[in-house]
Amino acid sequence: MIVLIESKEDGFSVSQAVPQNLAEVMGNPHAENPTFGMITNGEEYIFLKLSRGEINQYVLSDLCSTSNSRGMVK
Repeated sequence: MIVLIESKEDGFSVSQAVPQNLAEVMGNPHAENPTFGMITNGEEYIFLKLSRGEINQYVLSDLCSTSNSRGMVK
């Protein structure tokens, strides 16, 4: 299993780093196995899965965030 973690500076939109992460996971020499990626700016996360074969396919997770408004006192 190969996992690539892409870390960006705070405030950087993680969705902007998806093309770069895809290009890097395409470099996995073991194309028969899926490759996983994670992109983070320290507050938001996107997870990626790339499956290669006759057709390369990737799936992105929903945007995950460490910020959560539940339980906040107003």
